[in-house]
Order: sequence, then structure tokens, then C-alpha cells
Amino acid sequence: MKQGLWLLVIGLTLVGCLPAPPPRPEAPGAVNDDDDDASGDDDDASSDDDDASSDDDDASSDDDTPTDLDGDGWDAETDCDDGDSTIYPGADELCDTIDSDCDGSLVDESPDLDQDGEPDCIDVDVDGDGTLNDSDCAPEDPLVHPGADELCDLVDSDCDGSLVDEDADLDGDDLPDCVDADADGDGFEGPLGVGNDCDDASNLAFPGQQAFFSTEMTGGGYDYNCNGSEELEFTSGFVCGSCGPTVFGWRSGNAPGSGPACGVLGTWGAYCPSVGCGIYDQSSPQTQGCR
Repeated sequence: MKQGLWLLVIGLTLVGCLPAPPPRPEAPGAVNDDDDDASGDDDDASSDDDDASSDDDDASSDDDTPTDLDGDGWDAETDCDDGDSTIYPGADELCDTIDSDCDGSLVDESPDLDQDGEPDCIDVDVDGDGTLNDSDCAPEDPLVHPGADELCDLVDSDCDGSLVDEDADLDGDDLPDCVDADADGDGFEGPLGVGNDCDDASNLAFPGQQAFFSTEMTGGGYDYNCNGSEELEFTSGFVCGSCGPTVFGWRSGNAPGSGPACGVLGTWGAYCPSVGCGIYDQSSPQTQGCR
């Protein structure tokens, strides 16, 4: 009995000293955290696949085969619209609201006057002045729009159809005097034109004027015909012959007198005591005219 027990103990001791048997191979298709193929990748569902592409094929990351849904030769990662085959990097950019070449800009080579990132061909306010093109009389000038400040110039800045507004317009021709070459409308240009009208604020003063005037021009003086001198309308000195003829002239009392200056009131008439013919006496107040 004792001998049998000793043999059992010795057998168990020998069994504990033997090396452990090799692990049993896994069944085909089994999944674990170790790699079992030649690619060097693990084959679990949360990490990398074990094909030669080294890309993962799970739903949360990249696919082994890049997609090109629209067939334009650019995959979804690079194509800014993989549902439209006319849109891809390097495509022809049209003047529209589509970024056809995927460069982040709608403008590219198209004009963009107000630099707002919209090409002028589709911009409803090309000059960026706050007024839509259809309501702006100068859609490409940001200084011209309804409500803009109106200057005295040849531009209808406020789009109201008038150049004058609050400015002076002597001849009523809808050109403000500040830019009107013929401000008084007498047919002769003043200082803003060729300059041959000596008073462009009066349509009575111009070269060749034949009439005489007893009031000063707006610019001063009486040179209404613009010849550089003042010509008197009535000269002095009348002559009484024997019973005529009687010539009228300026009087000083009952005798001929010198004529007054331009615009000055005097006595005009005749006083002729002719022997045998009676006395001729006629006079009236008269203001000296000039041109």
C-alpha cells in the first residue's frame, strides 16, 4: 500500500516537470486581438484591415477604395461636389454662383467691382453703394445713387433727373451756372467758355449789342456791347438856326449844357430864341443811356 502511494506521488511530480503543450490552432474565421496574416495588420473590426492597402475598412474611417460618385476622375475627398461631374479641381470656372473649380472663389478671372466675392455678372449691387442695379442710374459708380450728395457739376449724383437741384440756373437750361459755358443764355459764352461775353450773368450784355441801357450791368459798368468802352446814347450841343431847324440836346437852364454820365438824370430838350420866329422851348428829364 505504501509502495503504491509513493509511485503515485512520483508520477505526479514527473508530470508537473514536463513542458506545457502547444496552443490549439483557432478555428477558421475566429477574431482576436492578434494578427494572424502576412499583412502585419490586425483583423478586428475596430482598427485596420488586413489587406495590402493599409487603409481601414470600417464605417467610421476611410474606405480601401476611394469613391468617385460622379465619375469625373476626382474622389470625394478632393471633389467639392462629388454629385456633379462638371465640378472638380481644375474645371472651367463660369461666371455664376457655382465654384466649379473647387478653389473656394466664385470670382476667379471675372470682374468684381466692389470686391465682395461675387462676380459682377450675378451681383445685384455691382458698385456696392447699397442701391440695387435696377434702381441705380449709375450702377458702376458708388458715388452716384438715389439720395447721394448732389454736387455742382455735370453728374446727376442723386439720380433725380436734374443737374441743378439747389444750384443757380440763370437761363433755366438745367445746367447749373457753375458749369454752364453760357450761363445767361444769350448765345455767347462767358468765362467758362471762350470768354467773349463780358457779363455772362446778364443776357443783355454781349458782343454786338445795339441797344443802350441806363442801368449798370450785373458785373458793373455800361459796356453792354463788350467792346471795351462806354458809348453815350445822347450827346450834348444843339444848334438853333434862324427860324429853324432846332436840334435837341442837353440843357443847362436856358442854355445848352454838357451831357450827364451814363445812368445819370439830366434835362434834355431845346431852347431857341430865334429872331422873328418866336421862342421855341421844349425840355424833359432824361437819363443818359450807354452801351
